[in-house]
Amino acid sequence: MCLSYPAQGLGKKWFKLALLAVTTVGFASPLFSQIGPTVRLSSPVIQGLTATVNGVTRPGSAATRITGIIWNWGDGTEPVMGWFPQSHTYAVSGIYKITVTSAQSDGQTGFSTATVNLSKGLRQAPGTVVPGAPGRFVHVSGTEVTSEAECTSRDHPIEILDEHGTGTVRILSGDGTFASISSRNKIITVGPGEALAGTVGLRVLNTGPGFAIAPLIETPSWGRHQDSWKMISNIRPGVSNLSARINERAPAGAGTYYIVFAFALETNGASVAAATNWAVGPPVWDDGNDLAELDGPQILEAQQFGCAVINGLGEQGYHLLYEPADVIVVKVGGPSAAGELKAVPSHAMPTPLANSSYKLPIQIVNEQASDAPAPFVQQLVIDSSQYAPFETENLQNVRFFDDTGHVIPSWLESGNSRSSTRTVYWLRLPRGIRARGVARLFMTFAPPTQNMFDGTMTGEAPGLSPEYGLHDNGAQVFARYANFIGGSLPDGWSSNVTPGSRGAVDINNGVRLWHSATGGGVSFLGSDWVVQSNVVEMHLLSEKTNNGQDMIMFCSASPTQLAWTPHSIGYQNRSGLVVENNNSGTPIVAGQALPSPGLPAIIGFQGNTVFANYEPAITLGDPICGGTFLASEANTGFDAAFAFDWVRMRPPAPENVMPKVVF
Repeated sequence: MCLSYPAQGLGKKWFKLALLAVTTVGFASPLFSQIGPTVRLSSPVIQGLTATVNGVTRPGSAATRITGIIWNWGDGTEPVMGWFPQSHTYAVSGIYKITVTSAQSDGQTGFSTATVNLSKGLRQAPGTVVPGAPGRFVHVSGTEVTSEAECTSRDHPIEILDEHGTGTVRILSGDGTFASISSRNKIITVGPGEALAGTVGLRVLNTGPGFAIAPLIETPSWGRHQDSWKMISNIRPGVSNLSARINERAPAGAGTYYIVFAFALETNGASVAAATNWAVGPPVWDDGNDLAELDGPQILEAQQFGCAVINGLGEQGYHLLYEPADVIVVKVGGPSAAGELKAVPSHAMPTPLANSSYKLPIQIVNEQASDAPAPFVQQLVIDSSQYAPFETENLQNVRFFDDTGHVIPSWLESGNSRSSTRTVYWLRLPRGIRARGVARLFMTFAPPTQNMFDGTMTGEAPGLSPEYGLHDNGAQVFARYANFIGGSLPDGWSSNVTPGSRGAVDINNGVRLWHSATGGGVSFLGSDWVVQSNVVEMHLLSEKTNNGQDMIMFCSASPTQLAWTPHSIGYQNRSGLVVENNNSGTPIVAGQALPSPGLPAIIGFQGNTVFANYEPAITLGDPICGGTFLASEANTGFDAAFAFDWVRMRPPAPENVMPKVVF
């Protein structure tokens, strides 16, 4: 996201990107058995040859404490111990990498790094405008105006990207090899060594001042970086729609590659491709920040927002910069055993961590204009078979972390096999997701010998464990949750059966309601759950209504006694799934699911809609929940019964649209 703040007496187009010291975060010990401390460093303050660094470190869990901080200043001097802040004076100018390591009481460590450049000062002449580092301008006529740029900021709408900052690059269309390319599809699949010939339609926005002409380049991720990039055009301020002619040849080896389109406020295209500021001198190649080396999250940022945050080399060292860019993914197939062209899988692959562990970056994108509330419970559907080499048979080695290294509570709902093509997880995101914002997290794979299921932070549905509910942590993930483990009702639940009737509410690792007599008797199960606008879902195992009613969910005016409200969800007299209106005393079908879902199934409701396995099944003109408290009942007949093992309540998704998951 990019914001600009005009200075007094200056137009809105005068701005400068605030340069942040490059910091990288690592874990010196595995992420899995115990969590090491996190370290965050502020930008170093430089005075002459002295650098001062402040920051913060936090233990990985409430059961541990920080025992010390070790400072390695990167100049060959002995590391020292000390709390924040610390200062160090270097003997000579140069570029130094500072490493700050934090240790906690259980022996786990974490570290962060910052790079400082003590070799030069900024070359600026008062009253002039000079090109800045990639994606920025510097105005130096006496008053400087800063604009922080972060493409996926959680705090501001994405639309700002097209209104402020240096600009964006958007891929729109293509022809020839790129004929399938559009603003929504930026992937092509080709054969090894195949010619990539055609044009790509681009929309480029340059929001610099009137004289800010910026080189637009194209660079493939394969080949020698300094020889592979190509100049497309010099982009004038404003919006430019143009066609970029591409003439490349796909790599000979199977894999996933990229073609990056980008511009920056530099004096030449080589500086753009190398992400090296013109003032440094000749472009510095193969230093890990060439545009041809964008990583997976940066590729996703560029494709979604027309920009990405990169590391750029300036006169004061490496800095985080805003880069207008978009990317085409080139998937090169390889020969199969039969000699045919075999498409490369479309999923991202995990990368190694310490101790034979792996991580897979994931982005959760909220495309709506309203926040996903904090905390928010996010659904994650994964094809586990794609990651089978990294998984145990029952997925017990999978755990999720946020971008600060803290465990995210997760609940495995179904598909608990590495051969499953549809595995459903639910994640509790403590911070929610801002409107049109992105949450970054990691799916991690521990060594096969490790079991991540602890029933607290990482767990699974009760029926998936070898012993019912052994690893169930639903109560730590959802707003309200019950699995009816054992033989007694959970807190907040009550049951009763109409005197003289034949029926019961049986609790035995799940719940079964049944009734076998005519004359209006009821088997009732009530709760103190206040439904309101929340989503309620249950795992319905079975039902039968040869004669009678199974109202699996409705809202009762009382938490402990049956008190009918207008609508109830369930089955009647061998019907499929229906919504009934009960106010008149004689049940009237208000809506019916066609076809009725097979069982077992996840049945839920929110507002005026009933869902079966997350798909809308029945929609009414008014809300289903006319009362307050969630309840269930079986009544008025013989041979009427239903059973479920868990029920839950969670906050609604923003504008009832679950945020998108991007691998």
